[in-house]
Amino acid sequence: MLNISDINISYSNKHIFKNAYVKFYNGNIHAVIGASGSGKTTLIKTILTSQSQITYNEEIVMNKEEFILNHVFYVDQNGSYFENMNIFQHFQFYGELKDKKVEKSIIYKYLQKVGIDKVNLKHSPSQLSIGERKRFLIALALFSQKDIIILDEPTASLDYQSIVRLKKVLSELKDKTIILTTHEGELLEICDVIYEIKDYQIVMKEQHLKNESELVNKQNNHFKPLQYLKYKNKFQWLQQMFLIVIGVFLCIQLGVVFNNEYTLYSGLSGNQYLAEDSMIYFRKRQPYAPHEMYVSGEEWNSIPLEDKEKEAIENISGVLSIYNIGQFSVINPNNTTEAKSVKIISNEQEHIIDENIVIAERPVVKPYFPENNMDKDNKKIFISSQFATEQNIQSGDTVELPLHIPTYQYIYNNESQIYRYISYKQIDMKFDIDEAIDVSKNYKSFDTPYIIYIPYQQYEAILNQYNGDSSGSKPRSENVTAMTYSYDDYVIFAERDKIADVYKDLTELNEDYDVFSQSVFYTEGAQEQFAFQESRVMIIGGIGLLSAIVYAVIFYFQLRSKRRERRQLVYNGVNHSYMRKYLSIETFIHGFSWISLSLLTVVVLGTHYLLLNMIIFMITAIILSLMEQAILYYVLRREKNNLC
Repeated sequence: MLNISDINISYSNKHIFKNAYVKFYNGNIHAVIGASGSGKTTLIKTILTSQSQITYNEEIVMNKEEFILNHVFYVDQNGSYFENMNIFQHFQFYGELKDKKVEKSIIYKYLQKVGIDKVNLKHSPSQLSIGERKRFLIALALFSQKDIIILDEPTASLDYQSIVRLKKVLSELKDKTIILTTHEGELLEICDVIYEIKDYQIVMKEQHLKNESELVNKQNNHFKPLQYLKYKNKFQWLQQMFLIVIGVFLCIQLGVVFNNEYTLYSGLSGNQYLAEDSMIYFRKRQPYAPHEMYVSGEEWNSIPLEDKEKEAIENISGVLSIYNIGQFSVINPNNTTEAKSVKIISNEQEHIIDENIVIAERPVVKPYFPENNMDKDNKKIFISSQFATEQNIQSGDTVELPLHIPTYQYIYNNESQIYRYISYKQIDMKFDIDEAIDVSKNYKSFDTPYIIYIPYQQYEAILNQYNGDSSGSKPRSENVTAMTYSYDDYVIFAERDKIADVYKDLTELNEDYDVFSQSVFYTEGAQEQFAFQESRVMIIGGIGLLSAIVYAVIFYFQLRSKRRERRQLVYNGVNHSYMRKYLSIETFIHGFSWISLSLLTVVVLGTHYLLLNMIIFMITAIILSLMEQAILYYVLRREKNNLC
């Protein structure tokens, strides 16, 4: 026997039930009748969701959800079903509650009892007529082996023939307590007990009890959140895939962006030493020659400074010293396709650098200065680390190079973009390497990373030794003045805290001056880059926030679209804590999919900073997961309050 007492329900200060009480007898069919709006459906919901006191077979029901899960099957007036399941999966779901595997033959046996054994089990219940659907749900109730079947307005939307079939099915049910609400007098003919809702009470109108059987249902059903996740229709699977794709897109988008930002920041931070480079490269160019940003070894347009110009430069505040500067190249500047091999001698073993590599890398010999602090005695010979690494050159090895030494020059008498023609002489020279050095942290050639550094005094000695030799190549033009070579490119060393001021003063002295400073170039560039990076981070943050909001909205409406499914779970005794559990497992699957698919993508694409990307993916996945959980909590709590 099912007893429900202390039924007190009101809406908008209007009483529906007031201290009402009702009793349903085992194995009998009960009808609840009353005027429209009197509370018939409300009474049914009382059994399923309210806090009224329920006693079943003289035992107080302490756990409402467990009681419904094991004893009650509810069919509403619309014949509601699980929209995420086909007909077979409905039976499978109820079988899993009992830990039983379901065979199709068993399903058809129950469907035969209600006269719809010709249906396709792969079809959705939506493809059944409403009358067939209600009979399908009764078959499902019989299969579930629950002893109480509640039918809210079972004849709603049914034609007469469907009502007759339903009446026949219900009358043949044995050992089931059936509770139904109805307006239909046809169904009252098969009812053993008829209640009428009147004056806030549930009044017994008729009673023709069968022998009341003491139903003992000892089944112990269990809802399994992990198993339930597989029940999705095609549209819901597409929704899940869409959510995963959006999450992966967000992860990869943020990963790539922060990867780029980290690369930029690392590059700027890693080159911080450039801000302290006190060398300023300088030359005066032929007036008609184009401005060169980088002052390099191309000296055809460099013209001599007048004494007063040099004095003005030396008097600039912050200038420490000024030197002539140049370089000796393996490549003939007058014929860049002409080159000879470079020889490496290590432990009396010779290694030849192929001419093609020489042409590609263009090795040079450059002077270093006391202010560079490379060697306190200014005697060692250094080699750039890239040159040493790629050609396996060790300390103590000897490098023999065919260098082109400037020896003579021819000044063009007519004004043009070219000031002079320089004649070179090829001299084979050997240098005993003392040490490899990181070229990036010293001044470097803008043409090549293959550099040998020699002391400035040694560089000057070589230059002076061959200066004046006119046996080299000559220009085609005869309208030239021949003279010994003078090197007219300069390097200025400035006080570190005045580098920018010296650079500015030099550029303002004469518009024909070409000036370049790695310190100024880096500092100005870094400031621009950091400002640009800051704006990028703001934009990226905005895009990320907007994307997260879009994701939250999509997830919310996806969750809302399944509210009828969750209501069915509630009516089957699955409480909201179980629902939150299975939805939380779904969130975990989302997060795992986001991280693993994003990682797989960046591995395939060969993106750098894999660990950084993984951290970003995990943070993004955690944020999205927390967002999902917050939305879940809000939606489920709201649904729970609406049911109560």
